[in-house]
Amino acid sequence: MTTIRNILFSSAFCLFLIGPALLFVGQEKLAVDLPSWFTAKEADYLAGGLEEARVERHLNLSGFVSEKLQSNLETAINNHVPLKSSVLLGNAALQRSAILASNKLFNHPAVPTFYGSDKIYLPAYNALARMPDDDVEATLKGTAATAAGIMNLAEAYPSIQFCIVVADESNTSEANPAVQLVSKNVTTSDCVETLEDRLENTPNVHVVSAPYTDTTQYYRHYYTTDHHWNGYGTLAVFGKIQTALNFTDSLDNDLSAIEFPHLRINGSCSREGLMFLNEVPREPQFDLSSIQINNAKIPPLASDRPLDTLSTYGEKAEFTFYSSWYGSYQLAAKSPLNNHAAPNKSTAIVIQDSFNNSLHWLLAQNHARLECFSDTKPTDESHTLQERIEATGADTVYLVGNVSAIRRLTDEQPDYFTLDPSKATQ
Repeated sequence: MTTIRNILFSSAFCLFLIGPALLFVGQEKLAVDLPSWFTAKEADYLAGGLEEARVERHLNLSGFVSEKLQSNLETAINNHVPLKSSVLLGNAALQRSAILASNKLFNHPAVPTFYGSDKIYLPAYNALARMPDDDVEATLKGTAATAAGIMNLAEAYPSIQFCIVVADESNTSEANPAVQLVSKNVTTSDCVETLEDRLENTPNVHVVSAPYTDTTQYYRHYYTTDHHWNGYGTLAVFGKIQTALNFTDSLDNDLSAIEFPHLRINGSCSREGLMFLNEVPREPQFDLSSIQINNAKIPPLASDRPLDTLSTYGEKAEFTFYSSWYGSYQLAAKSPLNNHAAPNKSTAIVIQDSFNNSLHWLLAQNHARLECFSDTKPTDESHTLQERIEATGADTVYLVGNVSAIRRLTDEQPDYFTLDPSKATQ
C-alpha cells in the first residue's frame, strides 16, 4: 500500500514539475486545442499579458553562453503554466490569510495583498490602494523642473491659458490610511504646493487638483479596485477647472446614474494585487450631445446604446472597466473631439496620462476642438510642447496626470519644455 502511495505521489510530483514544458510542447508544437482555463491565457490580465519568448532566435551556442537561451526558455515555460490564474490567485489568497490573521494582533489599517506586494488592502473600507510613495526628494525636484518649464513657455505665450491638473492617486493621497504606517511619503498636496509656489507670478498658468483627506469620500470618487478616479471624481475636478479658467458650466453632466447590474469589476489594483473584490460600478451620464469624435471607434460612454456596447468587451470590461467605458488614452490620442455648440471657437490640447480618459469628454465642452497627446508616456517620436502648440494653434493647454506623470515630463524628456523664440507665433 505504501509503495502504491509513493508511486502515485511521485508521479503527481513529476507531472507538476514538467507540466509547463508539456503544455508548451502541446500548444506551440503540436497545436493541441486546450480550454483557456487550463492554460495561462486567463492569467493575461493578472500578469500584465504574456511576455514574448524568442527561443528559436537564441537556440545556438552564443545564446547559451550569453544565457539568453535559458532566459527565453524560462519565459516560454512561464507562459504555459497550467491553471496559471488559479495558481496566482490561490497562492496570494493563502498568503493573505496568514497576513490578515497576524494583523489581528496589531490592527493595522492596511495590509499587503500578499507578501512583497506594493498593493494594500484596507479592511475597514473593503478597498485596495497603492503603498505611499516615499521618493520625496526626487518627486519634488521633478515637479519643480516641470513648473520651471511651464513658466518659461507661459511667459513666451501670454495669450495661452495653461492648466495643470493633478490627480490624487492613492500612493500620494493623504486619504490613504497607510500614510500613518510609513516614516516618510510625498503627497499630492506637496506637489501642488510646489507647482503653485513656482508659478504664483505667472497669471496664465492655473494649478488644479482635488486632494482628499477622508478615506470614505475618496472611495466615492475613486474606484475601490483601480487606481483611477471614477466619473464622480472626474466631475469634482472638472468643477475646479471651470472655476480656475472662468468657464461657464452650463451643462448637466450628471444627467442620471448609470448602473451595471450584471458587471463586477476588478481593476488595476485588483489585478496587480491578485485580490478580487468584485466592485459594483456606478457612473454619471455626461452630456455629450454636442460632441463629435473623429474616429470610427466610439467608446461605450459616447455610444447610443452604452451598455450593449460595453458588453462586447466581454471579460476585458471586468479587468479594464475604466478604459473600456471611457475609452483609452491611446484612443483619445487618435480621436480629436469637435464641439459645434462650444461657448467659444477655441482649440485646446491635452498632454495626458490615463486620468484623461474620462476628463477629456468634459474638457471638450469648453472648446470647438480638443486634441490629446500622450507625451507623459514618451516614445521614439517625441515632440516638444512648443511644437504641439504651434502645430495645433491651441489657445488652451491642459496637462492632466498623476504626480508621477507631471514629474515624468522632465525626468524622461529633458527637452520637452525647450523654447525656440523664433517659432513662437502666438
